[in-house]
Parts: sequence; structure tokens; C-alpha cells
Amino acid sequence: MKQRFTLIELLIVIAVIAILAALLLPALNNARSISIGIKCLSNIRQIGGIYALYGTDYRDQIPSPYSMRNNSGADYSFFGKLASLYKIPFGKNAENGIFRCPAYPREGYLGNSFYTSYGGNTYGLTRQQSPSASGANQRTTVFFKQPSRTVFLGENHNHHRVDMAGTVLPPETHTNATIAFRHNGKASFSFADAHAEQRLKKAVPCVQGYPFMTSGADLLLLKGSYFWHAFATAEAFNGM
Repeated sequence: MKQRFTLIELLIVIAVIAILAALLLPALNNARSISIGIKCLSNIRQIGGIYALYGTDYRDQIPSPYSMRNNSGADYSFFGKLASLYKIPFGKNAENGIFRCPAYPREGYLGNSFYTSYGGNTYGLTRQQSPSASGANQRTTVFFKQPSRTVFLGENHNHHRVDMAGTVLPPETHTNATIAFRHNGKASFSFADAHAEQRLKKAVPCVQGYPFMTSGADLLLLKGSYFWHAFATAEAFNGM
């Protein structure tokens, strides 16, 4: 006689497969999250390398809307100009390129002409959050005395700058400079010495990490850290 599976045996096999799937799914999701974080860190490291290359080519200038001006003033979509200079894919047809974190939704990336999920540190480069093109005090790379502690780029929501102020926003938000902590509570940053790392909110002098610091004096303290380097004689904030 031919041997056949009984209904009970089939149900047992299905139950075992279901249990194994339930055990493996969290591990697979965690592996995917780690992979996305690594890709994001690689992206911002590469953009930081382009920043360093630009400084070498243009007398220590740092890419920003104010150093890469167009005929009408500040060029707020300067990432596109930077990408064009160094032949880097950019824009609608480059959503899987280095200017978008894989965790940032496609609709957010395409929802604004900046086409990015990273922004530059305008505070550190110009001493103001959003100066006029004529009023920008654009600094060069030689100004920063603690390059390994001074951030040049950070994750945000499709904006040309990344800010220490603001509120926590949903992931689909775009056109906002607030830091985006997308990777298990961490955000990717590239520093003035071109190294990159991911930091938790408490390791970043920002309103998201220290929500009680909203007064004018407290905000100045955050901006005065080496991380943002808003002042010539930066004051360290919690060792940052």
C-alpha cells in the first residue's frame, strides 16, 4: 500500500513551519534594518567625501547654498549642482542613489525639488540658521578646530539644511530640516574630517535629544557645542 500523510501529520508540519517562520521573521527584519542603516551610513560618508573633494578643488570652501550661489542668490538646491560637478546621479531618476536614505519613503524624496534625505549644517557654516545670500558668513574648512566633532551633514526630511531645533516628525514628512532618527533611534552624520557615524538622540545636541531645552539661552548652548560649532569659541555640551 502507498503511504500517505494523515491530516494530523499535515497540520503538525504546517504548525512547525509557522513556528519557525515566527522565530525567524524578527531576525530577518532586524537584519534588513541593519542593512538599511549600513547603506545610509555609506551614503552620507560618500557625500562627506564629495564635500572634502570640493574643499580641495575650491580653496577650502564648503558646499552650501551660500558658497554655491546662482545668479539670483542662494542656491538652496545646491546638492544638485554638487552632484553635477562630480557626475553623481541625482534627482527623480536617482531615488536609490547616495542622496536618499533607503528608510526614507519614496514619496518624501519625490515630494520636493531638493531630492535628498540629508542636509548641511547651516549653523556651523554661516553662524545663522537661514541667512540671506548676502548676509551669510561662509566659513572655510580651516575655521573648524575640532573637525572630528563638528558635523557637516545629517539626516533630515528632504531639506537643504539639518537643524538642531524642531519637533519629531512622521517619516513621510518632507521639506523639513529637523533631524531624522530613522535607524533604531539613531541618525547618520558626516563630520568635518569626512568620517561618518550614527548617533542616538542623547548623543546629539538637539531639541529631540533634550526636549526641555527650548529657551533662548538653552538653544544657544546647543548651538554652541562643537557638534554644531555655531561660534568661534565653541562651548562643549555634554562632551559633544
